[in-house]
Amino acid sequence: MKKKFVLAAVVIICAAAALFAFCGGNSGYREAKLFDYAPNNEITGSYDKALSAKCENGVFVGKKTGDVIEFRGIPYAQQPVGSLRWKAPQEPLPSDKVFEACHDGKSCLQVPDPYERASLYEQGEDCLSLNVFVNSKDKNSKKPVMVFIHGGGYEQGGHSDPLYDGFNFVRENPDVILVVTTYRFGLMGIVDFSQVPGGENYMDACNLPLLDQIATLKWVKKNIAAFGGDPDCVTIFGESAGGGSVSNIVVSPLSKGLFKRAIPMSGACTYGQKRADSQVLTKTLMKRFGAKNMDDLIKISYEDLSKFWVDEGGMQTYNFPIIDERMLPSDTLGAWNGAAIKDIEIMQGITKDEWRYFIEVFADDIDFFNLVNDVTYKMLAENASPEYLETSAKLMDLLTKTYGKEWALTEFGNGQFFRAGQMYQAIAHAKQGGKEFFYRVDKEIEGPKQETLKACHAVELPFVFGNFDNEQAKNTKENRAYAKQLQRMWINFAKTGNPSLSAQDNPDGKAVEWQPFTDDTRKVMILAQGNLHMEDNPEAERTELEQKLLDTNPHYRHIRGLAPVLARIAQIPGKADAFKKIMEKNVENAQKAKAASK
Repeated sequence: MKKKFVLAAVVIICAAAALFAFCGGNSGYREAKLFDYAPNNEITGSYDKALSAKCENGVFVGKKTGDVIEFRGIPYAQQPVGSLRWKAPQEPLPSDKVFEACHDGKSCLQVPDPYERASLYEQGEDCLSLNVFVNSKDKNSKKPVMVFIHGGGYEQGGHSDPLYDGFNFVRENPDVILVVTTYRFGLMGIVDFSQVPGGENYMDACNLPLLDQIATLKWVKKNIAAFGGDPDCVTIFGESAGGGSVSNIVVSPLSKGLFKRAIPMSGACTYGQKRADSQVLTKTLMKRFGAKNMDDLIKISYEDLSKFWVDEGGMQTYNFPIIDERMLPSDTLGAWNGAAIKDIEIMQGITKDEWRYFIEVFADDIDFFNLVNDVTYKMLAENASPEYLETSAKLMDLLTKTYGKEWALTEFGNGQFFRAGQMYQAIAHAKQGGKEFFYRVDKEIEGPKQETLKACHAVELPFVFGNFDNEQAKNTKENRAYAKQLQRMWINFAKTGNPSLSAQDNPDGKAVEWQPFTDDTRKVMILAQGNLHMEDNPEAERTELEQKLLDTNPHYRHIRGLAPVLARIAQIPGKADAFKKIMEKNVENAQKAKAASK
């Protein structure tokens, strides 16, 4: 879900800085910035074998800074170009050739946006690659492996985003290997061609993010030992759409045996739609290019597809993952009740004020943000059952008493998009006897927007990766200590299945016991800076009401994103112009960010 809306007619050319530099202070943390794009070329001469890894699809040679070896842009599948466009990822071809692994692979096609910095990087269809980060200081030949899946609302993002750079993470934690992958989404990854002549040969196109992510895990299973990783000790984690992806992978029948543990961060199985809801994009695409069948669509150049998506507003018709029973259960959320996932160890959670992040999506216009929330609330009530209407009214009363009238609708959105689904998964998994841990991030952003955004969506990412932005997450002694706590919790879970901190792990010098989440106690680790502590079933009454809403309204249970809400707002007299002004302001902000990056 992590995403920003900008005018699709605006293209921002990447002019970001190309080199990394070290942050100030004596921490040794490295400030992450966008690289310039460059291809990874074949090496025909000599190379440093100490920086190489022999994989099934080639020998890849990384670069070393200090003790950290970075392998960037390794293809995990054949690139989906030509006849492979909109097809399931194909295994990479075997090779004994030697290749550079020094440069990030391309980002998937998306609207450039300064808030999603991978969108400012080179884009292309040939975007299936991953990065591997290894600390050579730890000589263990079977390190636990953590595979990260980025967010971006299934229409933006990529592993080149400096936020996901793994250098600081493995520099501070040499006992783990980090893999960061990217995948197809939007126009190149989620289109339903089932009603198009010839579309029977492209049935996988409706859910390529999942298939690409599973292809990543298959590549890791076969090749990670070459980097010193243990293929039988793999943890997948992701945030926002990446968290939703992790939640989907957990219940997908295609992922069995590819990982041991999972950390869905602010992303449940609720992000998905039915085929009937996904046809706007397909019809718009066919009409724009006068296509009659799949042969016509495959002939369209990537440049023309990019123009349609970015310049002509095609992105506004984007889909969330389409539920296809070949790849996912028809009720993805309900599948968390199944005994099939009982043995997967899960650590998952939310931030306290998730939905406030999206105030920035609408250029900090609180009035329009509240309009979005109000329309969402009213749309959910249309043709709803009496039980849903009664429960939602009770929940709104509770949220008004707890948070005040100004923030009640925001908290309702917080529950629908994040809190309810994440809690459902934890309860269901625990009821089956699964090993479950749950958290809530209470750390607030820093800077002038703190009072408004508070502990909003994605606030934990700079700390999990150790990549501070010196604006909303500054590189201070206190923040480095908090980052160390989160990193060790995540890594301890990946290594042992227990995220508790030992006294040696904790900069405070105190052990922190993280008690499991069960249906009886529903214990939650509150990740508050300077005050890590457990709470029993926080906001219990709210949880019960939100769980009832999941069971009584399919539209509350299956989220289709903001596109249908914005389409409804555009029909309200005068509001289409208001939305246009919001987007123009976002463009202005983007231009300022572009100028500042030079």
